[in-house]
Amino acid sequence: MKKSEEMRENIIRSTIELIEQGNGNIGEITTRKIAEKAGTGIGLIHYHFQTKEHLVELCIQRIITGVIADFRPSIAAAERPLTRVTAVARQVADFLAANPAISRISILGDLSHPGPGDNTALTMTGFTAAWRGGKDGAVMGEDDVKTAVFALTALMQAAFLRKEVSGGLFGYDMENKEERDRFIGWIAARLFGGELHE
Repeated sequence: MKKSEEMRENIIRSTIELIEQGNGNIGEITTRKIAEKAGTGIGLIHYHFQTKEHLVELCIQRIITGVIADFRPSIAAAERPLTRVTAVARQVADFLAANPAISRISILGDLSHPGPGDNTALTMTGFTAAWRGGKDGAVMGEDDVKTAVFALTALMQAAFLRKEVSGGLFGYDMENKEERDRFIGWIAARLFGGELHE
């Protein structure tokens, strides 16, 4: 690896460490703190990433990508497809609620710069795998599954981004786990057809 690439990766690693140490509180991370942690000058950070915001967004995407890659939902393969999808969606919603700062940056980054391998697309792939992951031979057309998975992901993201006003907007307090779980169950049942048996 070239020295320039090594420095760039060192800056990214240092920024990720600061994000994790601050529990995702991005507001406390300054370019000066990043430079100190990385043992480099502020000018090199601007050279490689242009802005602190761009660097932080890149780091958040890496963090979330790692979480998604390691995500192993706890569902049984023999369960009904609707139950599997709902269980995975609830676990994703719990992650969003527990990590609001990095989740918001990841979602907004994906909306601003969508791509086939972004975190939203990876989440959709996970929901699709949950739907198809059992031995029950769930019957739903390919296009219908794609549409339902897209809608589930988009609704969850919108509800998360508006969580401070969710109770007044659509009657579910997304900060409350029980209400969040009911919301996810309600959406999944309507999108994927069927009745959720819990």
